[in-house]
Amino acid sequence: MKFFTPYFILFLICSCTPGIPQPDKVKTESKMDPPQISILGAWMLTMDDEYTGQTFPEERLYFHKDGQLLVDGEDFLCGRYEVIGDQIQIIAPVKGQEISYFRKFILDQTGLHLKNIHKGFAHYEPMKGMVELCIPDEQWKLHAVGYFSFKVPQDWTFLGEAPKKDGIQEVQVMNPDASKLLLAVRLPVNMGYPQQEVIKITGEIASKLIQNTPMAGFQLKPAGVNNYFGITGTTFLAETKTPPLTLKVVIKRLQTSAVIIYVLYSSDLLMELENVAQLIYVDGVPVLSD
Repeated sequence: MKFFTPYFILFLICSCTPGIPQPDKVKTESKMDPPQISILGAWMLTMDDEYTGQTFPEERLYFHKDGQLLVDGEDFLCGRYEVIGDQIQIIAPVKGQEISYFRKFILDQTGLHLKNIHKGFAHYEPMKGMVELCIPDEQWKLHAVGYFSFKVPQDWTFLGEAPKKDGIQEVQVMNPDASKLLLAVRLPVNMGYPQQEVIKITGEIASKLIQNTPMAGFQLKPAGVNNYFGITGTTFLAETKTPPLTLKVVIKRLQTSAVIIYVLYSSDLLMELENVAQLIYVDGVPVLSD
């Protein structure tokens, strides 16, 4: 059974597990002290118990140390994974939504064996050579308006207003099911403008952003870290557990402006919001700059 397609219907009834996926290593069961076997690397489909007497499709899997998963074959998948016990959790973008499902597996000296829904396993053997990467932003769309330049997934909504006469500008991006949102606000202030005033404005905008959500009334609190998404600045956080919602805010000071980045989401195991945030340019300067 192929890795991806037969599980498409299951996507709609499975939920994501909180947290950023981290790859793992699996040990074989033996009375001896066995060598450690890793799922990391490249794998090729060599046999499938559901295709007895039939030609099965070509398929290659690439498991990366940072949690990225590439499935290259009749179906293409660029997502993330996490090993949890004897199951692999697959997190993938499907029509702009973040979908998660689990698949049982066995990893032993003969290879990687993924459990099929109906019959037996799909069997993979390790491949030599480089572990190929899939780069999400290569298939993303570039948007430039006013002081901002953004790169976001093609099926996301982009709402960018032209700058106001005083130089203030807001840009918002959102995925199709509205479970992920990023708002960036530019304030035309120099480095000497009081930080407390910027923080005050940050809180006022946050209150308006969440006023029609289950987080309405929540107050931003200092996050206790010096950066979000690798963007160095002043950080704030607000969270709810039921339903699970997270609001992260980072204030980035530039020479002629302050940029406030808000990300509001229920789940982001694919790290799409992080990638969007890191690709923002303001006043021609990347927000990742020192």
